[in-house]
Amino acid sequence: MKLVRFHMKGFRGFPEQTTVNFDDLTVFVGKNDAGKSSVFDALSIFFGETKIDQGDVNTGLQNTTSPSVVISCEFADFPDELVIDASNKILPRKEYLLNTNGNIHIKKEYTGKTLTSKTYLVANHPSQENLGDLLELGIRELRQRANDLDVNLSDVNQTMKAEIRHAIWESHDAHESLHEKDIPIDKNAKGEFKPIEKKFQEYMPTFALFKSDRPNLDQDPEAQDPLKLAVKEIINARQQELEAISSNIRDELQQVANKTVEKIREMEPEIAKQLTPKVDKPAWDRVFKISLTSEEEVPVNKRGSGVRRLILLNFFRVKAEEKAKGKNVIYAIEEPETSQHPNNQKMLINAFEELADRDDCQVFATTHTPMLAEFVPESLLRYVKIDNGKRKIIEELSDNEKKEIADSLGVLPNNRVKLFLFVEGRNDFNFLRGIAKLFSLDLSEAESKGELIFVPMGGSNLQLWVNRLAGLNKEEIYIYDRDNVSYRESEPNKFQTSKREMENYIHPDAIVEAYQEENINIQIRENEIQDDADIPMLVAEKVYEVGDGHNEWSALDEQKREKKEDQAKKRLNTSAVQKMTEERLRAVGGWEEIETWMNAIKKALF
Repeated sequence: MKLVRFHMKGFRGFPEQTTVNFDDLTVFVGKNDAGKSSVFDALSIFFGETKIDQGDVNTGLQNTTSPSVVISCEFADFPDELVIDASNKILPRKEYLLNTNGNIHIKKEYTGKTLTSKTYLVANHPSQENLGDLLELGIRELRQRANDLDVNLSDVNQTMKAEIRHAIWESHDAHESLHEKDIPIDKNAKGEFKPIEKKFQEYMPTFALFKSDRPNLDQDPEAQDPLKLAVKEIINARQQELEAISSNIRDELQQVANKTVEKIREMEPEIAKQLTPKVDKPAWDRVFKISLTSEEEVPVNKRGSGVRRLILLNFFRVKAEEKAKGKNVIYAIEEPETSQHPNNQKMLINAFEELADRDDCQVFATTHTPMLAEFVPESLLRYVKIDNGKRKIIEELSDNEKKEIADSLGVLPNNRVKLFLFVEGRNDFNFLRGIAKLFSLDLSEAESKGELIFVPMGGSNLQLWVNRLAGLNKEEIYIYDRDNVSYRESEPNKFQTSKREMENYIHPDAIVEAYQEENINIQIRENEIQDDADIPMLVAEKVYEVGDGHNEWSALDEQKREKKEDQAKKRLNTSAVQKMTEERLRAVGGWEEIETWMNAIKKALF
């Protein structure tokens, strides 16, 4: 299950219902205290990682007789069938458990002075009399309801509640009276709904929150805490073995202590009476101490805060994955760029993208730096702002809001910029970085110096926007795909690919070798890399066929195919392009053409 939509009402600075749409990668931007952390904290409460308290209730509600906080999440990509126990299965669609968006929508409401929790399923459910409460009925009550409604159960397994419900619904055309309603799933008079809530919790993603205000020490409680937890978990798994060892050692030590007391008794009986041999059980978690050192034997606690935070962030990832045990994971990370060098920030961005590309991961982040915001497509940004005293989370950004974001991130005109390099999208950045090395050109270094800015023509770039606003007169080069007619102009520094797109310049051997590094063996013939071929789709289909492709590629729904094609596109423009050589580029007929691009770039930079 993946989180696709989130709602909160009455939580901290959000008295009215606020909705946020989530993607595989979602980045929140805005000024301090705008409310970015509130979103993550509300999610942490929803997933049971932290407890709600009165301080989380909106201040306007705290003095009311019955304050109420509502936090709810909508999930997609859920199994067609949820197994409650060995004899009870739920089919969300057939049971009318989906909301009007076709998602599983779980709502938690916290009411009263003690903030008592109630859990509901928001579902597009039958509203006819005697049809809307079937989920709350036991087996005998369902049989009686069927009898009262003259429903024939002769062909129905009457030991299965789900089958009786289906028979009742079908006989009365329940699908014609659907209405979205709250169905309690935490408990009823007989407690029969508890298994349903528990099962939904088992299927929901694991939520892992990394907060920006964590202590920044290598010793307790930052880097040491995850390591100490790891020590305890490993010791618990070896408890029987360690107990056997410690028992033998205690016995031997006890014998030595007893003999020692006997010897003392021979010399001073009165003193011996005051001594009782006692051997304490070992605290194994205190026995094993662990630390990380560099190759120069420098302990981590002597390294810079950025290194320490980077290590902690990855300990956090390890523990989150272990906790998930095969479930989807949501990484919610506040200000990951804190104390990080710009080069490390780029590495973090790439790492987050790779995590988000996995079918079992989503990455949510907040940021105060232009580095993270400018490298994320505009559609993935969520702008948190205070407008006329009200907090808002905006997804579709106006030009004025883009300027507000730029101002809040402190993006200033950069006079070191020599070149704006416009390409179709972010995958093309990686292609050009990799292929430029064949022409003795290091575009990554030019980026790190602030001399080159890649600009995706298909999206928005905040730093570009502000730089352009400042009226800087800088060199511009455009490289766009052949099938893009929007930019077809025969002017200097505007290039159109002779092939379909940049992936068509990658040699099949480079593609095969890139996937072999991941133990994925695919075969691509040279005649398959045609100028007009859709290479990402071709590669995605081949990877699917040699992997877990139990069904035909064409049987996959469009969204899943697009996801796999996007994963292939990113792999092609990172791993595969690194396998390219001059000989391979000449073999696919791309050397002379790309050389003209690189000459123009060199001229602009040098």
